[in-house]
Amino acid sequence: MRPKVYILGSTGQDSVTMKHYLNSFDTYYIYNPVIDIDDYSAIRNLIQERPSFLLNFAGFSSPTESELNSQKSFQTNFNSVVNILECIKKYSPGTRFFSAGSIKEVEDSIYGKSKKFCGEMVKMYREKHGLWAIHSQMSNHTSIYQKENFVV
Repeated sequence: MRPKVYILGSTGQDSVTMKHYLNSFDTYYIYNPVIDIDDYSAIRNLIQERPSFLLNFAGFSSPTESELNSQKSFQTNFNSVVNILECIKKYSPGTRFFSAGSIKEVEDSIYGKSKKFCGEMVKMYREKHGLWAIHSQMSNHTSIYQKENFVV
């Protein structure tokens, strides 16, 4: 049976790029579920489907937008990752989790701190609960899938 890969943030350039890359192997069932990542029950229902991999590219990706909407940005970026980790722990501990971080985690900003704290939670759940979970600090990059209004 081919592994199920769920990619959150399905409209962003990284999600689209990853989907194309994984499809080139013809090894995985790729799903791009569209859910409200702020909704715990939506995350729980998704994790209860027991995906082999969950790749999280969803959230506020613009530092400028994050500063303008600081509470929503932090809630979306941080709380959603904690909810994902908690649901994986409870309902599908075999799911492998990838959290997209940012090189801006070293900056003193809402965006940077929200991503940094995500990385710290991923590490804690990996070490304390034995989950297969990683957090990557991604640097500025672009692709043919980048939205026109997104400036690097």
